[in-house]
Amino acid sequence: MSNVLQKQHKEHEIARQIMNNLDEMFGEQTIQVKTDAIKGLMNCKQKVGTPIKEHMMKIKAYLSEAQANGAEIDVATQLVMVFQTFSKNFDLFQASYNLNRKEMSLTELMKELQAFENIFKGSGSKAEANNGVLTVTVPKEEVKRPKVTPVQVSGS
Repeated sequence: MSNVLQKQHKEHEIARQIMNNLDEMFGEQTIQVKTDAIKGLMNCKQKVGTPIKEHMMKIKAYLSEAQANGAEIDVATQLVMVFQTFSKNFDLFQASYNLNRKEMSLTELMKELQAFENIFKGSGSKAEANNGVLTVTVPKEEVKRPKVTPVQVSGS
């Protein structure tokens, strides 16, 4: 504690009084930081092509900032908030998650999302949901057709 704060709190006898006084002095800053972190989380949207790990790290930073400043967000609510930030590329994953209702931490979710991302990245497939209809697009493989050479048949 700085000398100025020590002198200011010299008359307080117990730590709780000091904490209450400090909370009065700096409490509004904490509320603003918490509000900004939650606002940042709610406005955060994954851009198509952004790696899921990069996006999840940003989301986890917002959540950590909010919680460090007094926000109490249970795991289920965190997951709902996180799913709202994903691009349409992860609609299939979200549908699968909703059907199976797995309970997992944000770190476990990030690992599952990375595995999902790697599967779809390599295959060129994509999935998206519009008006409750899930559409999965799988690219057609080129079919190699043999070259046909014309054959003349001569009659006898």
